[in-house]
Amino acid sequence: MRQPNKVLFNQKWAKNFVAKRLKKYWPNAKKIISLEIRVIKVFLGYLRFTLRYRVLFEDNLGKIKEKNIIVKAEREKKIKWPPRIGRVERDFLAAKFLTKNGLGSILPHPLEFYKPLRAYLYEEVAGETLKNFIQNKNWRSDIFFKNIPATTRALKKIHAIKKKPAYADGDHKKAVLDGIRGWLEIISKYYPAGFDRAEMIVLTLEKIQKKYHDLLFDRKKYSITHGDFQNDNVIIGPKGKVNFIDFADSKFFNPLDDLASFLIQAELHFKYERPKTYRQLAEKLKKITYAAYFGKKIKPQDELQIDFFAAKDVLRIITFVSFTQRTWKTIHDHSKMMDELLTFTENKIKNLEKKYL
Repeated sequence: MRQPNKVLFNQKWAKNFVAKRLKKYWPNAKKIISLEIRVIKVFLGYLRFTLRYRVLFEDNLGKIKEKNIIVKAEREKKIKWPPRIGRVERDFLAAKFLTKNGLGSILPHPLEFYKPLRAYLYEEVAGETLKNFIQNKNWRSDIFFKNIPATTRALKKIHAIKKKPAYADGDHKKAVLDGIRGWLEIISKYYPAGFDRAEMIVLTLEKIQKKYHDLLFDRKKYSITHGDFQNDNVIIGPKGKVNFIDFADSKFFNPLDDLASFLIQAELHFKYERPKTYRQLAEKLKKITYAAYFGKKIKPQDELQIDFFAAKDVLRIITFVSFTQRTWKTIHDHSKMMDELLTFTENKIKNLEKKYL
């Protein structure tokens, strides 16, 4: 493993690192006893990775306490895509910003961003992700759906923040419009067999954004957004307490982009985990989410925005899959997963054409 921040995997170094910060992290801590490291997630050859530090320490009363620290880090990269560098620090800055604005109860406590290693450390919260609920062999839809209203209301609290923080700079409208065309270039390079189909999807999205540009990109309605709001970033803790993680893509943008991301990615999770009932599950999720977010029947213009951003999000997923696989060289090299994703998106696009064009 070759990356500058590989020292984060070194148990001796990590124990010493945390020991020096023990009282800063937990004021009642006296001395560290032990630290264990577990790898949680590795992204694109350690371009970005997540670790868990299990820390045992003695407090001022002589009691042994246990805390888990999540460590997210990234390294420099030579490739231009995906655009991830700087996102770990943004995750930290977003958590600090939201905590300062009274929303610390719905996200893990941020400990620090250690700039020399591009590492963000925060205290892990107890619970299960909504994605784990879906994947559980003993799946119960009633338990999953019971958590959706609270999840949606918590998201709405974030969207209520209408001031733009420093970390959310940049023209995110331009990022969306340029991104759609840029994704097509990546698909052309890494999954040429799907280029023609992807191009038709892009052309329809461009027609919709041109026709409804002022509605989709109305800056007066912008707010803080999560940026990657999906089941894997929602943790349900004891007694149904909701926590959100991974604000690495947080920005100042149309808040319905978050709602679209949540619904479409959940539908894809349902499709692959519960294929026989995924349509009914997706429809029920949409109904419950809309009721909790809008409080009454959704307006046609709001549904249009969600439909557009959802289709855009699936195209992003297709792009990501084609890039991470990077094994298809000619138009004759097909992938079942890629073709199923393209078919799924084409069906969404056909519905958009009927409704809005």
